[in-house]
Amino acid sequence: MPSASWADTTPQFVIAHQSPVATLSQSGAARFGTTLAITPATATVTAIVTIYPVITARGEIAPIVDGTGPGVAAVATTGSFRLDCLKAGDVSFNITLYSRSLPKSPRSCAGISPHIKLYCSSLGCGGVYPIRYVVSVNGVEITKWSLLAVQATTVSKPLQVSLVTPLLCAHFDTRGVQ
Repeated sequence: MPSASWADTTPQFVIAHQSPVATLSQSGAARFGTTLAITPATATVTAIVTIYPVITARGEIAPIVDGTGPGVAAVATTGSFRLDCLKAGDVSFNITLYSRSLPKSPRSCAGISPHIKLYCSSLGCGGVYPIRYVVSVNGVEITKWSLLAVQATTVSKPLQVSLVTPLLCAHFDTRGVQ
């Protein structure tokens, strides 16, 4: 039977932070940062980050949220890279997106510079893309999904959306409300 000490060493990761928006420059390049929380905190870690085609319909979001993915071929991937800068279980790194020529990428996380080519014109690259993280923690591969908005042009007035959720409460009396 598994014990509490065994649970602490079960390889896993959480996307602790990811830049929500990557804004393409005039030269067609952008960067986004990611921080992963890794268990165990002293693991050997490699990652592959893959981008999928831009989401065009609301129904394409559910499979990503459910963890199954978009069900279409990937656009591009970073290939495997080592994350040798694990500190207290956290690892942070940047990924360069580019649509033209690969710019000189700044190094992050022990000298790595992962990059992904977007196959679109820089003005036509805008949208929300599914991102798949496949992380190997001590040889155990784990997959997580995220979304990244790529902004290709200047937005004069950003769309502001409020989240509305229904309140369901057994103690709330709706009699007489019309």
